[in-house]
Amino acid sequence: MPEPGKIVKIPVQRIEREISILDYQGIEVPLTLAELPSSAEEGDLIEVFINMVNGELVATSKLPDVQVGGVGRVKVNHIGNRLAFANIGLERDFVIPEDYQLFPLRAGQFCHVTMIYDHRKDQLILTTKLDDLIQRSSDGYQVNDPVEIDIWMMDKAGSRVIVDNERWGFLPNNECIFQIKKGDHLKAWIKEVKGKNLIVSLQEEESTRVEQAKARILAMLEQHNGYIRLNDKTPPDEIQLRLRMSKKTFKKALGMLMKAGKVIQTPRAIKLAKKTES
Repeated sequence: MPEPGKIVKIPVQRIEREISILDYQGIEVPLTLAELPSSAEEGDLIEVFINMVNGELVATSKLPDVQVGGVGRVKVNHIGNRLAFANIGLERDFVIPEDYQLFPLRAGQFCHVTMIYDHRKDQLILTTKLDDLIQRSSDGYQVNDPVEIDIWMMDKAGSRVIVDNERWGFLPNNECIFQIKKGDHLKAWIKEVKGKNLIVSLQEEESTRVEQAKARILAMLEQHNGYIRLNDKTPPDEIQLRLRMSKKTFKKALGMLMKAGKVIQTPRAIKLAKKTES
């Protein structure tokens, strides 16, 4: 019997009064009339997902966010009896068994998964163990390319991330400008390409991020009547929390603003310089 879990284009074998029958590799698979395109006729190819329900193959025209052999980002809706239940875009949630969780999942968390067919239980399930599917390659990427990343695993040095849904990458802690957690989906930039390894940053290249930092500092000063309790002696964590930039970038941007005569630094704060009358 052909295995389920794939998005395929297969022909309509026949249309009956209450159901339509599709031909999936010689096996008859039902599709409700409600999901059959109104213009479909016998012999037409239609795109469906082959699901497994109560041990039987069934088709649905609702396409899930992940299939067997693919990778998708899903949300864990709830946890129960050592099982995680994730929304993949179909009517019912799919199960991520405890043994198939690379790390313990929590309700509300987003994570990347693939779908597998459990032959023993005759069931489609999800797993977060993706080493065989995510590539370790830097092909096609250059320094400062914009990318999207998902935080996968975290340790003392930084975070293992999934880049653009298909490559492994690494986000060093010193390239984080705000607090992150597993499952976060973020915009980032390629910091360095080292062989097959992609090093990413939450900040653009220095010249760009310093200009953005200058604008952010001035905007915050304007919002707070020209005075904020931050200066180059402020701890890095507080700068990251309030301005979403590293202390190094803050000090460089602040120095440029002071040199331009736009900002004055005091022992406890910074403030907008008074405009001179012309």
